[in-house]
Amino acid sequence: MFGHMMSQADEIMVGYRYQYSNQGGSMLHGSDSVSDQALVNHACNDFSNGCLYKPASMNMQMHMLDLMYAPTDWLNIMLMPQLIEHGYDDEQPYPPLLPIKLKKMTLAATAVPSMSVMTLAIR
Repeated sequence: MFGHMMSQADEIMVGYRYQYSNQGGSMLHGSDSVSDQALVNHACNDFSNGCLYKPASMNMQMHMLDLMYAPTDWLNIMLMPQLIEHGYDDEQPYPPLLPIKLKKMTLAATAVPSMSVMTLAIR
């Protein structure tokens, strides 16, 4: 609905968008894979305990509702509420850093719905 303008007063337009993405696989430096040992040796120098976790995968789902209303011939109001849900899986890059092996850590988060409000006027 971006770049669209309704031309008559009291017109309404409704749209729904859904997006899913999933990322995972090897850690990369440019296009080259990075080993766990290289990650521990070079990526976590600022942390006293080293790298405790590295990302394993991430997925995201987004639902967005597009609502547009033209109160006049020259003014359109658009409301876009959205809900985003993320899921993350982390794993230990190099188990000897800690005396016990930690299991895979999973974090799931649902974003507080956010909203964009826009107006478009043509004179």
